[in-house]
Amino acid sequence: MLKEKHYAHERRTKNRDQKRIKERLQIQAIIDEFLSFEQLQQAQQSEGIPALFNQVTQHLDQHKLSFSLKKNFYQHFRKQIIQYNRSLQTDVPLPTQYLVSIQRTPLIFNESWLDGSKFAVQLKEKLLRYWYTANGFTADESIGNILICAILYGGISNLSSLDALLENLKEQGPIYHLQALQLPLIFLEPHSPHYGDLYDPKQTLRKSRNFVPDRLTQLWISRFKTQSIDIQHDCYTYIRYVFNALEFSFNQKKFNQLLQTSSHSFMQLDKVKLSPALAQCLTEEIESCGLSPSAFKRYLSPQLILDHDQTEEPQPQNINNRVKEEKLHTEDPLEALTALHKQILTFFKNRHKTTSDLCNLLQSQHAYLPENAKRLGLWLFSLFRPTTEDIKQITELYQLDQNKYLLYINQQQKIRHSSIYSYYTKLAESWLLHSTDFIEECNLNDHLEVIYKRMLNGVGKSKSQKFDLLKRFHHFQRVIFDADVFPMQNERFHLSSPKAEIISAKIFQQMLARLEYYKSPSYTAHDLEMLSIVYTIAFRTGMRINEILGMRIKDVEGIQASSIWIRPYRAKHQQHLLKTDSAERNLNVQILLTQEEHLKFQHYCQVRRRAYRPSQYLFTMWNSTERLKPNMVTLPFQRILDAILPGHRYSFHSLRHTAANNLAIILTMDYEFVVAFTDYSNDHYNLIRSHLLHSKAPQDSWYLIAHLLGHIEPNETFRSYIHLSYVMAGFQLRQFDLMLSTQIIQKICPTLITPLKHAQEIHLSSFDTQMLQATHVIPLGIDKQSSMPINKKEIQQKPTDDCIYGTARSEYPSALIIKILKALDQSYTPELLAQKYDFPIEILILWQQNILRLKKLKNRKNRPRFIIDADKSQRILPHIETMEEKIVLEYFFKQLNQHSYNDIHILNALHIFEMKANISHAGLIFNSADIRLANRFLTGIYSLFPEKYWQIAISSEISEEKLMERLQFKFLSCSMNSSLNNSFKFELVSQNNGKALTVLRYCMLVLLILCTPSQPRS
Repeated sequence: MLKEKHYAHERRTKNRDQKRIKERLQIQAIIDEFLSFEQLQQAQQSEGIPALFNQVTQHLDQHKLSFSLKKNFYQHFRKQIIQYNRSLQTDVPLPTQYLVSIQRTPLIFNESWLDGSKFAVQLKEKLLRYWYTANGFTADESIGNILICAILYGGISNLSSLDALLENLKEQGPIYHLQALQLPLIFLEPHSPHYGDLYDPKQTLRKSRNFVPDRLTQLWISRFKTQSIDIQHDCYTYIRYVFNALEFSFNQKKFNQLLQTSSHSFMQLDKVKLSPALAQCLTEEIESCGLSPSAFKRYLSPQLILDHDQTEEPQPQNINNRVKEEKLHTEDPLEALTALHKQILTFFKNRHKTTSDLCNLLQSQHAYLPENAKRLGLWLFSLFRPTTEDIKQITELYQLDQNKYLLYINQQQKIRHSSIYSYYTKLAESWLLHSTDFIEECNLNDHLEVIYKRMLNGVGKSKSQKFDLLKRFHHFQRVIFDADVFPMQNERFHLSSPKAEIISAKIFQQMLARLEYYKSPSYTAHDLEMLSIVYTIAFRTGMRINEILGMRIKDVEGIQASSIWIRPYRAKHQQHLLKTDSAERNLNVQILLTQEEHLKFQHYCQVRRRAYRPSQYLFTMWNSTERLKPNMVTLPFQRILDAILPGHRYSFHSLRHTAANNLAIILTMDYEFVVAFTDYSNDHYNLIRSHLLHSKAPQDSWYLIAHLLGHIEPNETFRSYIHLSYVMAGFQLRQFDLMLSTQIIQKICPTLITPLKHAQEIHLSSFDTQMLQATHVIPLGIDKQSSMPINKKEIQQKPTDDCIYGTARSEYPSALIIKILKALDQSYTPELLAQKYDFPIEILILWQQNILRLKKLKNRKNRPRFIIDADKSQRILPHIETMEEKIVLEYFFKQLNQHSYNDIHILNALHIFEMKANISHAGLIFNSADIRLANRFLTGIYSLFPEKYWQIAISSEISEEKLMERLQFKFLSCSMNSSLNNSFKFELVSQNNGKALTVLRYCMLVLLILCTPSQPRS
């Protein structure tokens, strides 16, 4: 039998609960043993309370209980004494021992740091004296001075970064200039074997390290650029030349000490306000990636293609099932396996049938599947934890050991559907491709090592993930197909490679502008408005895509939609889980969004609140309640960026990276820095800081940013998301403006001209412009070219004059119209509804008049034609209860979008319905002589409902063949009805139970209320 398995979050919750229960039982056992009311009373009478308390303490120490258990015990200890005092009205003293746990990172400014700073101070003093007294500097000493200044003043404290700087100097690499901040910038690419953003399969992993030279380093680089110096040695050798000139002993230990004392030096520089977190980024104690040159250029000065051409969504090519079946049996094995892979991918679209579809495929194709496809299919089947009956059928068919298959499944944890899809897509293609060469071999197990190495060859950043996935897949082959031990057990591929990309405000605004012109039959204008809000929230708050799509209406808090509560939902049908437990948080969107963006979001939320229930999804397609699929959000985003910025490397997740960096510089930097990189106004900058920063401690800012992104601590934020940390730190280090003798400056770089002729000492900042010219910097500034004007739509759009309310051409969703009509049908006053739903009262009065008119209509028997139950209520609109009817209703309003309220065909159909409708039938009955009338009716409304739901019921007296010939519309379903007397009936029939759906009657009544020719238009 299969063991019951649980998802990872369920297992974590269960483990926490079990631990809590175990601790509670242990605590209760100690209380029962030492602190029962009887024992306390005896100890009190014998004045032995202190001895009893000491006995409890000794018991805890002897058993070496955990800190958390001791802490909880003393809380229960106090409660027990309090309850004892209350019950017996006595005053036994409470235990005074408390246990408090404070976890903090090691202090940066500790004793060893002070010892290191002493060495740095002595070195800087000797260095300045050396510059004063030396008659000149050799080429080797010049390079050594560049490296030492970069260590002591520029923040480089890692050997690989120092080597990268030397390599840049050797290759005469470009120096860029951030014009807005007057910052020189050098792009370094140091080797970083386990963490980096620059992957090349032929080289060691590297990372982008943005180096902002301080003024002293820049001064020595200016000397280097004006002279012809050939670099032939390594960093150690060049620094040794300088130490020899200083008459300082130098060896490898001193070299390592110099690198370690980098932070001791730059953290003590005047006017430098560098937070400890940024200092640890410079010393590589906190991993962080900068931006590559191409990413930086895309960010600061993107070369956009600006035009008004509509971005169109390419139409997918449909391949019928017969063609797919033929491809499965083609003679080319690779083509057949590709077709099989594509067919399995289609199974994932319907998650409720994925297991059954896969099982049917394995059963029907077992004679045609090669060995590699069998192993892949059977492994995938096991991940879904199929029933024992299905396992029995499959194992018998493939001649496998059923007990082994059950054993393997029981050993595996329960995996979510989305995770299974990820596993399959990461493994399937490469496995089928590289194992096809060996499908003719007698034993595939002999070639697994070769196949695995081919699969891992050329894999980039995800090699560690694929390696772990291969181990999982191989374990299945070992259990089921008797494969050997994993052949690559001792190899390690674990590396981390973040995608360092940031989207500039200019790109984002142009993307939103092009979104208005996006052309696709899948999206209405309202859908595009909704997508612009989704993109804006991701851009400003850094929310993950699944966090945004999983939000409910009730998660938006406050009348003014001031905050968002990001939380999980564990209902079976609408499950929404967060990535981690720390992802549950509250975001103040009223502060994070601009005023205009928040007004747009606020209006959207107001419309959703009026029309839908609080538990329904906040972001859906127009007139839908289903959760948005991620590709519906990411596809337009990618298409538009492809059109305006070819060759980009952005994804939707890049918006989260952008928000992280924007918030980081807003909360930790001055506005001078913020305005150079973002589009935040000074007022918005001050608003965010005043509302979010409640402390001046630098670490609080970084923990706040981590919280906003849903991280437990800032290390992960720096590691994966902060890409401007080196530029931020370099900007702070540039605030140190050393005053040097003009004689030294002239000695170091003779080409510099002193601005003040009679000055003995001068600040290095006076030479900024000259040093930039001497180093031949390349401007790298924010592109100020004129951009395409953005059409800013009014927040409230007026409906088209001839549209039907509830369609996409109106500003009101169908759910709101249905809610209003239901209230009018229940005799609510138009005045009350107009105030509640902010709806034009003239329209409501007209609809009320139409409802009253319909209630007065009588049939031939003088009974109400539309009132459902005249004795109990005067209601005419039937209830829409089943999911099937709701789907038909959604389709109905979508089709209505193509029609106007005065469409002559719809009005004719409504007139016929008004004459022939009967309360006892969900459909419409026509006599055999009324075929022309029936065709007129169908002309108006047939296309408004899905074709598969239409059914015609025919009397036995009428020839079905002749009737079908005379009707102008096709019916997929036809039935005989003996109760019909020489007549036929049109109705919508359920696909589940074959019963007539009341949604036809409901929709016709809605049209009778809405589509009145004399209806005024607001």
